[in-house]
Amino acid sequence: MSYFNGTLHGWNDPVRGYIPPQKTTHVYCDTCAESEIPLAPATGGNKGRRHWNTGFKWAPFYGAFCTKCGAKT
Repeated sequence: MSYFNGTLHGWNDPVRGYIPPQKTTHVYCDTCAESEIPLAPATGGNKGRRHWNTGFKWAPFYGAFCTKCGAKT
C-alpha cells in the first residue's frame, strides 16, 4: 500500500474555475507511514480509513519510491 499527499489531477469548480493539481511531495510505503503520518489506530471498523483527516491519500500501488526508506510503492 502507498500513502501520498498532493492530487493526481485538477478539476473545474463552478465558482473558482479550474483548480490545478497539487504537487505530490511525499510518498510513503505502508511500513514508513506508521511512523511518518498521524494515522488513526487500526481498530474496529476504522481499518480502511486510517489516513482520513491527514492530508494523505491511499493507493494499492503508486509507482514511486518511498520518501523515507526508498522502497517501491
